[in-house]
Amino acid sequence: MIRKPSWRLYARRAVLRQENKDTTGAIADDSQAIALNPKAAEVMAHRGKLLLDSKDLEGAIRDFSAVIELAAQDAAAFYNRGLARLMKEDFEGAIEDNTRAIALAPEDADPYINRAVAWQRKKEPAKALADLEQAIDLADSDLKEKLSPMHAQLLDYLKKTTTSPPLSQ
Repeated sequence: MIRKPSWRLYARRAVLRQENKDTTGAIADDSQAIALNPKAAEVMAHRGKLLLDSKDLEGAIRDFSAVIELAAQDAAAFYNRGLARLMKEDFEGAIEDNTRAIALAPEDADPYINRAVAWQRKKEPAKALADLEQAIDLADSDLKEKLSPMHAQLLDYLKKTTTSPPLSQ
């Protein structure tokens, strides 16, 4: 008698395929795993990241939304959905999701960075600067160095456009 593989086997093979740069195969295996276990939030999150990396933003948003329905306290799901929304130029959605990610994991610099970018794209430089400064406070030295040019650009912009000093947290 031949047994059908379990959802966990498909999920494991998806990870192996991803490690071997077979994104299409990894997505297919994650899809099989999800078909067998529609409550496998970790598999949906994995497939969501693969879809995000593949620029299938709608698919990624769908998967991260499903993860959020199953695990409403999953900061990474809010962060990743927010990133997909930012890439889609849905700045309000990105701000909303990253705000939720920050509430769930306030020590993580990444949602502050994404929210800063969304604020900047919405032409709200003071809010962008406040988030960026919070991210810098939380970041390690490598990340601080990468954030420095954006920080300087926002400060310069605020000096040119306002008569009051920039807001900081």
